[in-house]
Amino acid sequence: MLQRLCNTEALTEKGHFETSIIRTVALIGTIHLDTDAATPLMTLLEQLEPSCIAVEISRFSVAFRTEHQEFWLKKFNTARQSLPSYRRYHFRMELLKRQLNMPFEWQTACAYANRSQIPCIAIDSSDIARQELPTWEQELINENNLLLATSEPGQPLTDYFAKHYRQALRYLTGRYGHNDRFLGLVFDDQWCKREEIIASRLLNLASQYRDVAYIGGWMHLLQEHSVFTLANLARAAIKERFLLTGQTVHKL
Repeated sequence: MLQRLCNTEALTEKGHFETSIIRTVALIGTIHLDTDAATPLMTLLEQLEPSCIAVEISRFSVAFRTEHQEFWLKKFNTARQSLPSYRRYHFRMELLKRQLNMPFEWQTACAYANRSQIPCIAIDSSDIARQELPTWEQELINENNLLLATSEPGQPLTDYFAKHYRQALRYLTGRYGHNDRFLGLVFDDQWCKREEIIASRLLNLASQYRDVAYIGGWMHLLQEHSVFTLANLARAAIKERFLLTGQTVHKL
C-alpha cells in the first residue's frame, strides 16, 4: 500500500507519488445516482477509446449487489405502496430506488468494455461496502426510514442534481476557501486510507495499459494541493480530467 501523508517518503513536496509512468489516465467524475449521465459517459468513453476502465466500486459491492438487488427492489416496492400516496413519488424515493440498483457508472463501463473487449475493473476498497450493504435490508428499506426520507419538502430531481452540479464545478475549479468546512468533514482518516488504495491500484493499471479511464465520484478529482485525493496521489499519471453534469461533459 502507498504511504500515508504522515510518512512522506513516497510523496513529493506537492503531495503526490513519484512515478515514471507516462500520463495515460483520464479521470471521469460523476454525480452519483444521476442516471441521465449514462449517455454522455458512454459517448465520452467512445471518444477516449481506453484500453482499460477502472470504476469506483469494489468487487465485493458488485457481487453483493448482484445477489441482493432483485430482493431489495421487491421489498422497496412493497414498502413504497404502504406509504401515503403523496409520499410515494417524493424525489427521495426515486433516489433510494437508484441507490438500490447497480450504479450506472459500473453498468455503462461494463457495457462499453464488453463491446470493445477490454478489461473493466472494480478498484475501490471494500471496507465501506462490507460495513453498509448488509444493513440495507433492515435499516434502509423499512417504512420508518421511508417516512423519514420523505418528510422534507419535495423538489424536482433536476433541481436536486443541478445543485450538486454547481457544487462540483465550484470545487473542481478551485472556488472555495482552504478552511472549507465541507472538505474538512469529508476528508477523514477513512477517506485517506481509501484514496491510497484506489491510487495504488490505478497506478498499477497505468503501468500495464496504454490508456486507462477511471470513473468515480467528482470529489476524487479534486487537485488542489491542500486535499488528499486520488487526483493528487496519482497526479503523475493523469492526462486529463472530466466532469459529467447531466448531458454535459466538462473538460477540467
